[in-house]
Amino acid sequence: MPFQKDLQKPEESVRRPAILDDTVLLSELDNDLREILAEIDPTTIADSLNAVVSQIRQILYGLRNFPTDRWSDLPSIGLVDLIEVIEKPWGLSKWVAGDTIEKGQIVYAGPEDNTVHLASSIDLLHTNIVGMAFESKADGEDIKIAHNGRTIDGFTGLVPGQHYFLQYDGTIGSVNPTPARGTFTLRAGIAKTNSTLLINIGEPRVRP
Repeated sequence: MPFQKDLQKPEESVRRPAILDDTVLLSELDNDLREILAEIDPTTIADSLNAVVSQIRQILYGLRNFPTDRWSDLPSIGLVDLIEVIEKPWGLSKWVAGDTIEKGQIVYAGPEDNTVHLASSIDLLHTNIVGMAFESKADGEDIKIAHNGRTIDGFTGLVPGQHYFLQYDGTIGSVNPTPARGTFTLRAGIAKTNSTLLINIGEPRVRP
C-alpha cells in the first residue's frame, strides 16, 4: 500500500480588529460633544442631565431591592409597581388612610389591614407609630408614609436645629409635653429649615 501523506488544511488567518487608541477615541468624542453642546443652552442641558441622573439613581437604588425571582418580570412590570419598588430605599411605604390625614402628621398602625390613623400622645393605643404622612389624603385613600431619615417640607415657623415632638392634639411642637398618667411622649424629628423637618421618630415613652 503506497504511503499517503496526510493533507492538512492550512489554517485560515484570523483578522483581528486593530487596537484603538483610547486617547484618540476620547479626544474625538470630546470634540463631537463640544460641537453638540455649543448649539444647546447650557442651563437647559444641565437641568436635563440632572433630571436624568436623578432618575437613573432612583432606578438603580430601587432595582437593588427588587426580588431576584422577578427579574424576568421587569420588561412587563407595571409602572405603579416599579415606582413602588424605586421608592422603598428612599424611606416611603404605602398604606391606606383610616382618617383624613394631612401631610406632616404622625400616624400609627390601626387594627385594620394596612391602615394608618392619626396619632395622639394621650392614647396609649397609638404607640404603634408607623411614621409621618408624606402627603395629604382623605379617609380610605392610599397614602405614602415617610420614615426616619426622610425630610418632610411644607411646615411653617420651624426653628432650624430644634427638636419637635408629638403633641396631645396630634400636631408637632417644639415643647415636649410632660406626660400625664396614661399618656406618652414621642420625638418626631429635627428642623432643617423653617419649613422642613428631618424625621427622627424615637421610641414612645409611656407614663403608666
